[in-house]
Amino acid sequence: MQLSVNWVRSDPSAALQWVRSLSKEQDRVKAIESVMGWRTAHHRETLDLINTVADPAARVSLKAGYAVRVARSDKEAALRMLQGLDLSKRQRAEYLNRIESTRR
Repeated sequence: MQLSVNWVRSDPSAALQWVRSLSKEQDRVKAIESVMGWRTAHHRETLDLINTVADPAARVSLKAGYAVRVARSDKEAALRMLQGLDLSKRQRAEYLNRIESTRR
């Protein structure tokens, strides 16, 4: 599921409301993945949206993936987001590597 970038940029409230309204969690996860790349300046809203996902593993994966996207503009914020997530050592190392290798 790919949301229109134009919609997310021109009417983010409507786009985010639509994502929240998706009753099937798998559809909501895919929609959130689509939105995350265009909402990196709106951490609280994006994290609140991610927190609507009931499955803990999917929620952690979305948060870690969002941190990698945020690293493009703010590596320190991305590293803070990664702290406290329940990740294996291997997963944490992988995400840290992705954050550190991100170019602005």
